[in-house]
Amino acid sequence: MGETPGRRRRSIRFGFALLATGLALFAGCATLRSAEVVPINDPSAIAGTWIGTVTPGRWGVSDPIVVTIARDGQLTAEWDSNTAWGSVTVRDGQATYQMGPTVYEGSIRLYRFGRTQSLVLDDEVQPFTAEVTPKR
Repeated sequence: MGETPGRRRRSIRFGFALLATGLALFAGCATLRSAEVVPINDPSAIAGTWIGTVTPGRWGVSDPIVVTIARDGQLTAEWDSNTAWGSVTVRDGQATYQMGPTVYEGSIRLYRFGRTQSLVLDDEVQPFTAEVTPKR
């Protein structure tokens, strides 16, 4: 049986959607790699509410996450059904975090590309990487 014109159009649209998704992911990674890494000299430099995604999420894909950092370094992160509390510590321009009740700890990097900033939290204990931008 041959393809109908309607089925062919759906296949083409699906192919374009897949290509666009791949290009967007590639562009996002390329943008982060070309961004300037900014030293963090005090927790207040990254204070605020940040939103983005955490990987892996509940089903192995990204989940939305909200990270709130107070000027004194207190940290709260909420994703899926998880809420974790902890603190940010800064030493020699590098920030780290610790959260619980499940143990999370790792590095925080601040990236700047143009006027846009992004934080990346990479965990050293759990499979957890969050990329967040300031909440607007």
